[in-house]
Amino acid sequence: MFCSSCGAKLPDNAKFCYNCGAKSGAFDLSRIPQAAPQTRFVPAICTNCGASLNVDSSQTAAVCPFCNSAYIVEKAIQEYRISVSGNVMVNGASININGKNIDNLLERANQYGRDGDFDKALDYFNEVLDSDVNSEKAIMGIQKIKNILNDYVYFSEKTNKGLLELKKGRLILTNNVSPQLFELERIYGLTIAKKGLFSSEKSLQFTYSGLPERRITLDTSNAGKWFIVIEDAKMGKYPKMQNLGSLFAG
Repeated sequence: MFCSSCGAKLPDNAKFCYNCGAKSGAFDLSRIPQAAPQTRFVPAICTNCGASLNVDSSQTAAVCPFCNSAYIVEKAIQEYRISVSGNVMVNGASININGKNIDNLLERANQYGRDGDFDKALDYFNEVLDSDVNSEKAIMGIQKIKNILNDYVYFSEKTNKGLLELKKGRLILTNNVSPQLFELERIYGLTIAKKGLFSSEKSLQFTYSGLPERRITLDTSNAGKWFIVIEDAKMGKYPKMQNLGSLFAG
């Protein structure tokens, strides 16, 4: 027992509080009703009518207030999770609610990537995103293909001023100082010139309208080839890509 005045602990038969002298109006803590455990409500969907619910996750079954049908609480919660994510795990595989096996689609996309067929790979990656817009594997697969295509070297050669590479939309000249980037749309006046009056060696020349505008001359044994691939690339035509599968798998 405890004193109702000062809270001191008292013998069960005490008539006065030994601490403050107050009359025994003691109370027994064991008689105080204990607070009921908090109920944990989670979102769910009625398995009969599809209504949105908030259910007590500790219960096994409940009755829908909208259609008065009994439902299994765990199944109702699962219905909600499926409706949010769009996917459900079946025997370890991720199956979309529309019946598409997401794992199979991803595997086909990756197989086409390893085969170097990027068009097909992108089709399947995008099909995954149509079913699951947040699929990290599909997003990463698409970004990987974009990076490969952006960094792919269509044609390259060592020149007197460094390594010259043709990439998507640009030329890159790398030397011991720092790489120089030349955007194809800013290149004009592309010509092939002999190094000397009686020399058979030729150089590639072009003007670049950057800041500052400058004339570039590069000694190369493939000046004619460079002239063709640059002019074609400026119109969107590039040499055929090779070994894409190994780049995707690497």
